[in-house]
Amino acid sequence: MWRVRLAMLALIGGAIGLHSFLMADIPNSPEGMLMFHGSAAGLDLLLLFCARFFLQPEMSTDIEVLFFLSILVNFFGWLAYIAYATPIYYDSSMWALTVLTAARLLTKGGHGDGFTCGPWFGVVHSWRTGRGKQNFGGVD
Repeated sequence: MWRVRLAMLALIGGAIGLHSFLMADIPNSPEGMLMFHGSAAGLDLLLLFCARFFLQPEMSTDIEVLFFLSILVNFFGWLAYIAYATPIYYDSSMWALTVLTAARLLTKGGHGDGFTCGPWFGVVHSWRTGRGKQNFGGVD
């Protein structure tokens, strides 16, 4: 189990490194930033589908939610660029999502060991596993 998590973490790190390398020389223009944010969202979508095949359902759901949030942050990051807003919010959000993803991959999880990631993930887990009731953060 840990090997799969570490492999997924390495895959994410490789995707980040590859994206940084390939997008290093794009122009600072609306088209260039659309290419930057669009390719980042595309890699997130690819990693979202990979998580489903490599990780257990509870872990997979958490990681899928984080990747979906990353896709949304990339979209709003491009809109912020078009609106000439400061990039600090985009940069901070992406760093936070990266740290949360790594932390989630490196922590134990699931309903069997008493660890959940808060109310949102508890609701998603109960929906995905087909449990008959909503589980808000492990509180029945």
